Amino acid sequence: MLEFDIQLERPGFTLQANETLAASITGVIGASGAGKSTLLNLIAGLTPPASGRIVLNERVLFDRAARVNLRPHKRRIGMMFQDSRLLPHYTVRGNLGYGRRPAGRGGSAGRRGPDMLEVARLLEIDHLLHRRPRELSGGEKQRVALGRAVLSEPDLLLLDEPWSSLDRPLRERLLPMLAQIQRSSGTPMVVVSHSLSDVLRLTDRVMLLDRGRVVQHGDFWELLTDPAAAHVLHGHDPVNVTALTVHERVGSAGLAQLVRTEPSEGPAAPSMPPVRITAPVEDSVPVGAVVHAVIRPQDIALALAPVEQISMQNQIPGVVRRITRLPRLTLCHVDVGFELVAEITHRSQIDFSLTEGKRVWCLFKAQAVQVAPTGIDATPPPPGSTGGSEAFRRRSAAYEL
Repeated sequence: MLEFDIQLERPGFTLQANETLAASITGVIGASGAGKSTLLNLIAGLTPPASGRIVLNERVLFDRAARVNLRPHKRRIGMMFQDSRLLPHYTVRGNLGYGRRPAGRGGSAGRRGPDMLEVARLLEIDHLLHRRPRELSGGEKQRVALGRAVLSEPDLLLLDEPWSSLDRPLRERLLPMLAQIQRSSGTPMVVVSHSLSDVLRLTDRVMLLDRGRVVQHGDFWELLTDPAAAHVLHGHDPVNVTALTVHERVGSAGLAQLVRTEPSEGPAAPSMPPVRITAPVEDSVPVGAVVHAVIRPQDIALALAPVEQISMQNQIPGVVRRITRLPRLTLCHVDVGFELVAEITHRSQIDFSLTEGKRVWCLFKAQAVQVAPTGIDATPPPPGSTGGSEAFRRRSAAYEL
């Protein structure tokens, strides 16, 4: 639980934020200059607020009125910056161990400290422990920085644009590592990014910043129809994202059949057949691998019955659970055992008499599905663990305006 009510004033800019963050992972979205990095610096203690209060797990980190201002190293907060900021004269092993708490000192009660080799293997840097930062690629440096932050056993992990300097393939590797790290450690995270779609790969809980003010904070789906939220989110393209497992290869055309990695959880799940999606998958991705399937809402057509003699290989039955009417289009939230969002016209909604509870079929081409390997282990988390895996399982689709 992170609570803050803080204010900072600079020439031409004022930040005011009063929020409580209780999610395992919270995404912070906003344009450049909105105050995202400034907010993280205030929480971490790198910049003192002009006034206010910051409390982490009932421990006061900052209180201007009570003259409390814990120094950064005493806040038990890990921070990963846009640039890795590794110590150049240390090896990867030395950087990973830097700032690590001695056993039995300052740790949370009952918490077992993470093992360096386990974290290094998870981040795929265990073969780099002897190297120095100058011998690493940009992606490797970012993974070392993430490992260093995790190994400090923080009560909170702040990530400031952790993938901003990386190209898409490297980002595709880092995103699932973040989810897996949260799943393994249970450490709550606040993730700052310009990319809503990347954030929604991790969590549905989003805080929107605009010119130093918190515009909205909550479940992303609840923010869609808010005019202020729409202003902040303007200009992004929509996507559905769901985690699937490569079940088997289909013929020799580079296609594969994907199935759900988790049991279906939607209200319609008991009456729904297992979800199977045909999509192009590279030969290098093995059967059994977990992947992200990305489908644009405008690529999903709706039908009131299965359609015969059609080239679309994917026809998935579902039930309309929610309808979001926007100025120029309608979004249908269809429960197929998880949620898919389809974009249709207002006229189609009327012609099909689409209302909540209506049974429909979601139709889309195999080529409309973009597949990205996640590297995430599909096995369930250990008993008693909490955190991002719950949000990851709960989230079946992510929509970016």
